[in-house]
Amino acid sequence: MSEHCESTLCQRMGCCPFNRKESDMIEVLNGVKWQLVDENHEPVYGGDRIVDFRGNASVITSAEPPRHAASTGRVNNFFPSVFDLKWVEVCDE
Repeated sequence: MSEHCESTLCQRMGCCPFNRKESDMIEVLNGVKWQLVDENHEPVYGGDRIVDFRGNASVITSAEPPRHAASTGRVNNFFPSVFDLKWVEVCDE
């Protein structure tokens, strides 16, 4: 059996877990690379299911990295902390 997602939405959004690459959800803004991670410092991706602090389930549909030092960025138009997420800088190796 081939490993791929049959969901049309998943294929359109490019969020199939079988098609993910390390570069997914890495955003570059002003020359800085950002990765969205969860409370365990594991990367999260567009299309992933997330839960807010009230227990309401959602899916990542949009994400914007911080634009300046005092910013936290956004996830689904909310602060990332609403979903216990955060943006971290990605170091080039």
